[in-house]
Parts: sequence; structure tokens; C-alpha cells
Amino acid sequence: MKEELKLLVLSALLHDIGKFAQRANQPYSREMEGEYLTSYQGRPGHWHTVYSDYFLEKNLPLPSELEGYRSKIARIASAHHKPDEKSLPEMAVTVADRLSSGLDRIADEESESKVGFRESRLLSIFDEIELVKHQFKVPGSAYHDLIPLISSDEIFPKQGDPKGPPEDYVRLFNLFLSEIEKMNTDVEFHFYLDSIISLLEKYSWCIPSSSYKTLPDVSLFDHSFSTASIAQSLYIYHSANNSVPSWRDEEAKFILMGGDLSGIQDYIFGISKNSGRGVSKIFRARSFYLQALTRSILLDTQNRLGLSCVSKLMDSGGKFILLLPLIEAYQSKISAMEKEIQLWFRKKFKGQLTLNLSMDTKMAQQDFRLDNFQSILDAVNESIEESKYHKLQRTFAVKGPVIEEGYDENEGGNCALCNVNAADEQSSKRYEEKEGLSISVCSDCCDQIVYIGTRLPSTNYLIYGNRGKIPLFDKTWITLSKNPPSNLNDVSLVETLIDSGNFSRVRLARHLPRLTEEELLEEKWFNLFDREEGDRELETGQPKTFNMISQKSKKEKDGKLVGRELLGFLKADVDNLGFIFSLGFGSRLSAARFTSVSRMLNLFFSEYLVE
Repeated sequence: MKEELKLLVLSALLHDIGKFAQRANQPYSREMEGEYLTSYQGRPGHWHTVYSDYFLEKNLPLPSELEGYRSKIARIASAHHKPDEKSLPEMAVTVADRLSSGLDRIADEESESKVGFRESRLLSIFDEIELVKHQFKVPGSAYHDLIPLISSDEIFPKQGDPKGPPEDYVRLFNLFLSEIEKMNTDVEFHFYLDSIISLLEKYSWCIPSSSYKTLPDVSLFDHSFSTASIAQSLYIYHSANNSVPSWRDEEAKFILMGGDLSGIQDYIFGISKNSGRGVSKIFRARSFYLQALTRSILLDTQNRLGLSCVSKLMDSGGKFILLLPLIEAYQSKISAMEKEIQLWFRKKFKGQLTLNLSMDTKMAQQDFRLDNFQSILDAVNESIEESKYHKLQRTFAVKGPVIEEGYDENEGGNCALCNVNAADEQSSKRYEEKEGLSISVCSDCCDQIVYIGTRLPSTNYLIYGNRGKIPLFDKTWITLSKNPPSNLNDVSLVETLIDSGNFSRVRLARHLPRLTEEELLEEKWFNLFDREEGDRELETGQPKTFNMISQKSKKEKDGKLVGRELLGFLKADVDNLGFIFSLGFGSRLSAARFTSVSRMLNLFFSEYLVE
């Protein structure tokens, strides 16, 4: 990633941090009032810009490689209402801010109320969705308090008058400052950027991006992230064309790249249910593996194109959407990558699982308008659906239409678990050593059960890089660890499942039913579980097998446990999600609202529901 682009992305991401500081009554750069404040009818405006300048000049820790550019970062970020119209970075942030925020802000008919901008609270984005009348309805009384996003419990809005004491901003900002001061800056830029994004989400997810004469339904985090995404593409597009963006530009400058995994249900649940205790781990392991696989493809895309992670508008449930600049060099790289992806998926999954890509939806600046963005998103989804009718098509010229990969290796029979891959002796021995079962398994199932399934519940860090324990797409590997990596060489991404203050914070469904002390002390359950485990000694905290869980369906009668061992599966999904985005917001769907709903749904399913 080029130096100038690093400055641009960071500046765009933090361009409105002054709104947070201003509402918390923090200091501001008085000497920069004439430089950044606008004037309307003789009154100065956009005061948050001088607060942004102060924060970036005085508070923000920077990596050593960027320390010499501190004032430049502050300038690019703070000048977005009064830019140098000949400066590409300043105009990229300015136009991106208007595309994101200016078109996000819906006039609130009751905005002239007595509630000040420090008292107003973020309204729930879900309160806007209307599927019955298909008409936009101004949100009611569901709102979010100013609290850090530590637990998934915080994602649920409160009911009542959407306002609160101004002092809450002071408390929240002080927590933000104390944590950002501890951030590790002795790392490469992409690790630093991940940390900044995670802290911004934690503390600004609940802050209205704007509340003055506007509907405060878009968070500061979602606005900032989408602004950085748009600014990045604008900067690259105009750099390639040796020009500077303006508000009146009409040409297509962007392309939306969409991806969707097909075959997820068959892949996760297409496992033999009669193969013993290991099966209880493989469902969790396979679900996680697909998330990691999608992440590795996104990483590969960003690395090949020299982009940062802000290009990602959505990444949830095996589906992603990237905002990319529309330049020929990128299109040829993406086309080549699509072929590589199809060949890799064909060899790895033999048609059971495929990644369907859409790369033909182009956008102009005006397509970010509230009355246009919905149709653009519909076009991406329709293109993805169309690609599902041509799965693996680009592999036919190379490999032919018949999938024969792996057939020559099946002399020892298929894996007893997945019944797709060839079993191998080494994996079968390893599986028997770890799980105590003598069956023929493939290396994939063995790794997923023995490594992922066993380690995931106690993992704190997901480490992606050129080396690791589990291979993903292309040359990316992943390692699951309790501790952060001691050496970041050959590491491209570190995701943390705990609040560490560093790296990329992610939420993951990894709840694991375990034996409790009460169950082991109660003779009826101890005897039952002990009989299930055979020679294995039972311990508190030991993961339960499916057989153990099914025993809990029995009821006690006359001092004995009676009934059948029954096991139930709860599968939850959001039906018609595309329909919600297409019609739920009427003609007022924006990039920030799209990312906000996607992010909140992901929080609900990946963390809250499982817990």
C-alpha cells in the first residue's frame, strides 16, 4: 500500500472525530479557526473540524513511519468543508464525505426541537425498516445509549425519549482516549489501521454522525468507515487519471465486487452423524472454516490491488461486497483472480462448495444518492444470482466439465466423515490418537476436528499469514492461538476475539457446551456420561459430545432417568434479507445504512444469539 494512500485512508477515517471531541467538551485548535471554519450569514460553522485538527495533532498515537506526516494527516482530515480544490487527497475526502454523509442525512421534521446536539442519541436503524406499506417511516423512540460496545447485549436499543445527559460524552471520550493511548504503534500500517477501526467501532458505534436538523440514525462509525471506503476508491481512480474529483462529476468511477459462497448448508451438515464424538466439533469447525476462507479471499484481493480493509462494505454469512476503483489495471487483476478462485474451489471442494462472483456493477458518484443506491445494490445481488448458473465455468477450458480431481487418490476409500475426500493413513492415525476412534478420515476433516474444533472455544487470536496450521485460499494459512503473535513477520492479519485494544476485533460464534461441576457431582448424570465416554476420565469444563447433549433430553421419574436420547438442531437465518434492503428502506437506502444493518445483524447472529 503506497504511502500517500495510507495518509488518505487514515485521514478519511478520522475526518469527523472532532464531532466526538466537540460533544465531550475537549480542547480544539483555536489557531486553525480561520483555516477550517466555514461562514454562513456571518456566522462560523463546522466547528468539529478544529476539534478534529486538535485530536490528530495532539492525541492520536501514530506509527513511526507516519509521525513525520502528522500535520498533513490533520490537514487532509480537517479541511473537508473548506478544501484546496486542487488537492487530490483533500477533494477525495471532501467528496466522499458528501457522498456518504450529505446523502445519508434525512431531514427530521421535528429537528427544531429543544434537544441539543449533545443530548440527542442515536436512533435505531431497524426502526426505519417498513415492509408492510413499503413507505419510509420516521423512526420512533428506539435509541442507543452512549456506551462502549463490549458485550453483544449493548446492541439492543432502549425505548423512550431519545436523549441523555451531555456528560455521557465526556465519560465515553475519556474511555476512548485512555484506550487509544495504550495502542501499539510499533507495527506496520495495516495492523495499526485495524486497531484504529476496532476502537472506533467500540466507542463511536452509538454516536450519531449528525443530529442537527437531521435524523440521527447513522452512527459516526458507519459514516466514517463508508467515507474512508469511498475516498480510497476516488483517490486511486483520479490518481490513475491524473485528475481531481469534483461534486459535479458524472462518469463511472467505482465498481462493486460481490461474492457469495454457495453450498454452505451441504458442506457444514453433509457429515456422517454416526461417526462418534468428533462430529460434535466438526459443525463448529466447518462454520468457522468458511468464515476464515472468505477472509483469506478478501485479504488476497486487497493485497493484489494494494487496498486497505476499508474497501469492504459487507462481510457476513459467506457473502461480501467490496467497493473498488474502476480502473483497467484492477479489472484485469480481478478477472485473473476469478479464474484462480474457480480452479482452487474445484480442486478443493469438487463442486460441493463454490464462490460466485459479481464484478460488473459500475457506479458513478450520483449512484450514492438515496434514490439510486437501492437499485445499485439490487444489480449486485442479481449479478451474483446470475453467476450461480455458471459455477466453475472458467475451469472447463482448462479441466473439462467432469470433475475428476482426487479420484486417483481414493484407492483407500472415502473419508468416513465427509464421504467426499480420500481418506489417508496419516490423518486416520492422528484422528485415532486424539479422538480415540479408529475410522478412516481425510486430512481436512482431521484438521477441522482435531485442530479447529478443539482449539476454537479457547482461542483469543486468529493469525493469518504465509505460514500457519490450516491452509486457506492461495498461499494464506491460519493459526488459532490463545496469545498474540510474538513476531509479525509473514503475518497479514491478526483478529482478536477479546478486547485487547490492538489488532482487528471480531465477533465469532464459538460457544461450546461443557460439563459442569454440578453434573459431575450428581450421580445420575455422572454415571450416564461416564458410560458414554468409556475409558476417558470426565473433567469439569470438558466439551460435551452430541451423545452427552442428547442424554439431557431424558426426564427423571421415580429416581431414574427415562425417555429417549434426542438431539435437536437450531438453524437460524434471515429470510429475504435482500428484500429488506430493496424495499425496507424505500428510496432511502444508503451505503452507511447498508453497512450498519449488515454489521448489527452479524453481531446478533455471531455473538448474542449463540451466547
